[in-house]
Amino acid sequence: MVNLLLRVGFDPDLFFEGNKTYLCTASSGSAFVEDPGYFAILKTEIDISTGDSLTDTELFHVSTLPLDAPRLAEGSHLYKKDDWWYLMTAEGGTDAKSHRVMIKRSKDGVNGVWEENPNNPILWNGKNLFI
Repeated sequence: MVNLLLRVGFDPDLFFEGNKTYLCTASSGSAFVEDPGYFAILKTEIDISTGDSLTDTELFHVSTLPLDAPRLAEGSHLYKKDDWWYLMTAEGGTDAKSHRVMIKRSKDGVNGVWEENPNNPILWNGKNLFI
């Protein structure tokens, strides 16, 4: 059955791991948590030949920016290098001095426990106004 929740999102990203394909996209996470920020990252495993979801859509990532910052998580990309999985997101919107690139990693796989990079943001278009 096609999972309609991901069809309304934007910034789609495919991640291939063995015989599994994951689709991540930015959309409202309000169906999952009370305050997901403006946009959150949702994930589902898909059948690459049909595009149909094989698993339920799940909330994958909510911005960890402070509450007084624009809490948008979008443009996600999953990577695997050596024994680590990485999730890179664009956060904070696209306004001048607010756009950030954040990254977190997991040793436990795509569904594992994710740890924030203590040096986030790894890329920034302005001064950190929120520290």
